[in-house]
Amino acid sequence: MDLLDRIKKEDDKIKVCLFTASEEFAAYYQNAFNNSKDNFLMILKPISIPIMNKEIEQFLNR
Repeated sequence: MDLLDRIKKEDDKIKVCLFTASEEFAAYYQNAFNNSKDNFLMILKPISIPIMNKEIEQFLNR
């Protein structure tokens, strides 16, 4: 969380994408960034490359 806080201090419009296989980790960060849905994407693994690409493209185009 410290790293993401430091990143947001530098640029509050930055988009952050995290990959994880941990549902606990994903839930924690989803709650922490609930107010920043346009700037935060959590991708749970395993995920196919085509689906991952689609999710990232949609996220970057928000």
